[in-house]
Amino acid sequence: MSEKINNVCFIAPLIHPDASNDYKAVLNLLSLTATSVENASRGTPSRLVVSCNAAPEDTDRFPGVDFVKVNLPAPPKCDQGRITLEDVMLDKGIKILHALLHCKKFKPEWIFILDADDWVSKTMVKNVFSRASMETDFLFVSSGTLINHQNLTYQKRYGLHRYCGSTFAFKFSLLSHLTSLHRYGEEGPSIHPNELKTNAAILSLILGDHSCRLPFLRNNGLKGRSLTDNPIAWVVDTTENHSNTKSGGRGKPITQALLDQFGLSKLNHLVRSSPATPSDFLQYHVNALKSLAGDLTHTSRLSNASPLLNLFAEDLPEANELARSYIRESPAARLQVK
Repeated sequence: MSEKINNVCFIAPLIHPDASNDYKAVLNLLSLTATSVENASRGTPSRLVVSCNAAPEDTDRFPGVDFVKVNLPAPPKCDQGRITLEDVMLDKGIKILHALLHCKKFKPEWIFILDADDWVSKTMVKNVFSRASMETDFLFVSSGTLINHQNLTYQKRYGLHRYCGSTFAFKFSLLSHLTSLHRYGEEGPSIHPNELKTNAAILSLILGDHSCRLPFLRNNGLKGRSLTDNPIAWVVDTTENHSNTKSGGRGKPITQALLDQFGLSKLNHLVRSSPATPSDFLQYHVNALKSLAGDLTHTSRLSNASPLLNLFAEDLPEANELARSYIRESPAARLQVK
């Protein structure tokens, strides 16, 4: 019998504007995340709490999102011009801790830690409900979808909890105990990093660094269960990922069905820091066709190309025709595309 859940809070720490390559792009990515969470939470008492250095001026873009301000300086850059992983994890951990303190007023039973550029499936909250039990301390995502934001492709990825920051849900009571947040009221004082010395291991291994969570939790006798049904889309190659993770090979072109799965409306809803141009749409077609066709020798796969050519027809008909011209340049393609 599943345990009754009154509330699930999603927590997303947001990068400091001064540490970002393009903060407008960061907020565009966050708007997609917020949309996917909103659609995952329809009919259920859930909430997205974003912990940031300053709330966006246009908060109307983010209905239903709570922005929690954390007064921290931007993490320092090292000699190579990059922020060290340790400083990234510290910044992330402190912001999550502030968000947890904010969440106390909602009395959530579960907390799902989410990166501010990832998506959750429309069945995510239902998934948490179905997998939760009295004996479960945490839930984790082992497999999901990897999204390449630059070439608009996707692929299945396993062992996601080792790479992606959007893969763990915890009972709030557990996190409250581990972080000693039970000492603070619902509107507790601002927590300075110097006050977190006693929680340094939790700050690093639970809140800040997702790659160490699973062994740490299991080694401490906590019980976890995996979430299934493709609950998370890990979005990479956004130019804002600290790890600079790439997709690691050819993927399949993003389809409307995939976006529907994560509560997003249409392909051109993949917002960028600058408006899409005709060449952007054409490049999407080229990348998608290359992904389907590989080196254009696997002609059996090219039979799937024709439906793909219509994906952007309503937005840019001329790009559709240019894509047809591209594929017709291949002798192998001429066997399949009429």
